[in-house]
Amino acid sequence: MSTVLPAELIRKILLYKPDVRDIVRWRTVSKWFRAITYDDLLWRALYTDSPFPRPPGPSSSQSRASLERMLVKSAQLAQSWTTRPLREVSSVKIKLGRPFAVMPTKLISGRWLVGCEEARRFVLHDVNLCAKTHAHKVLWEQDGPTVSAWVVRSVSPVAGQSIVYVLLLETTEMEHKWKLFEFLLNDESGEIYDSTIIDPPAWASSVLPRVELQGGKSRFLFIPAEDSIARGIVYDTRTGRFYVLPKLRAEELQSFPQKWLRAAHLVPFRTEFTDTHIISLDCRYDWSHGDTTLIQIFTIPPDVSSVQEGKPILYLTHRGFLDSSLLNVGIMKPCVDPITGATSITLVDHSSSLSGFKIICRDLMLPKPSGLGVSEMTIHDRPAIGIQIAGGYTKFTCLVDVCDETQVRGLYWGRREGKSVDPNENQHVLKFAIDMRRDPWSVTYSQIGPAECYEALALKEGVFWRSVFDGLRGILRYVDPVSEDEIVVVAIE
Repeated sequence: MSTVLPAELIRKILLYKPDVRDIVRWRTVSKWFRAITYDDLLWRALYTDSPFPRPPGPSSSQSRASLERMLVKSAQLAQSWTTRPLREVSSVKIKLGRPFAVMPTKLISGRWLVGCEEARRFVLHDVNLCAKTHAHKVLWEQDGPTVSAWVVRSVSPVAGQSIVYVLLLETTEMEHKWKLFEFLLNDESGEIYDSTIIDPPAWASSVLPRVELQGGKSRFLFIPAEDSIARGIVYDTRTGRFYVLPKLRAEELQSFPQKWLRAAHLVPFRTEFTDTHIISLDCRYDWSHGDTTLIQIFTIPPDVSSVQEGKPILYLTHRGFLDSSLLNVGIMKPCVDPITGATSITLVDHSSSLSGFKIICRDLMLPKPSGLGVSEMTIHDRPAIGIQIAGGYTKFTCLVDVCDETQVRGLYWGRREGKSVDPNENQHVLKFAIDMRRDPWSVTYSQIGPAECYEALALKEGVFWRSVFDGLRGILRYVDPVSEDEIVVVAIE
């Protein structure tokens, strides 16, 4: 009688293994196990059910090897993030030229760096942290006027693919023009499937935007700009349509709380997005009466004929007030109640000081729109999560990233002056993670220790202040503070 278990039964057993690294190790048991652990359907199921934060997937364009590599990395990062001091795994330097080319660079899917050369040529660099060589290819080259300013964002409508958007501002002696370039990128191979020039409609082309492109984690992009009715332009990447994000009108202030009537103190803070909502945050700073934040929720208008001064206007559905200011906001995926139709959106805000950091989460409860006007939202503050650090630091910074619906990851860096002749002993890094699957949310953190394996931190204290942190993939990206013409990409854990 055969003692070999059916392959289908073995696959089901492997699906109960929370750590995929054990499955990789089982390949050494026998040829039979080796063949099973290379099964494509197995890894797609493992990726779908993984308990660890991970990049979007799986999709038909993602290979088994790619899914396996991302899952192993995610498991390793989840295990080491709150159990070990910060460690540099690998790093890459990409030289791009003068600071014009360096500052607006964008790292896509933790691997592809978009940069600009000579104010005319856009280049895609492969910064694969496991490779010895780093190829690059030209995305697009300008034939006409030189590019006076540019910025990059990307969205991922399908796992394994990114749409890269480059906002260009062209300057001639007569005028300023702006436009969007769109590139469809395969995250695994770097292949460019398609590229398109998106010229703004006539009403939008007359608005001179700030060279800023917000968004990237949803279908919407936001271009801050000012004219008679707009505080900016929203681009819907699914439909290819442009909309106006309207200014707050003076007559609207009359229905606001008394301390909002002095509109001169109103400061547009930022705009956040989900795939269904545009969230406008305006802060009013007042030392005597306390700070306040106006939160307005917009959606795509149900009627395409909704226009003002010939411009399509976003539809205001909800409004609410927060008796404090916001500092550094992230956003979680909204949840819709299937019975009431109400929507819940969670804002994640953090603040830090020389003695530690604090995470504040607020749930925005949006009743189902009635269609009869603006509805009032309910704002629920969750208990703050914080850590007090007695390090005697004189400088500090805190980097936080909302990885997905399950976890927030962050880094707290503190520096002391002259406490030790060893520069590594004068600065420490604390890694922390917040598990959002529990109620209340819980925080775990690593041992506070010197960044002895991270030479860049010991030699260049400006690194953290100028860093972009990808907590999902464990990557820091920053401009080399010495040369100022190189981008450094560092894998950490």
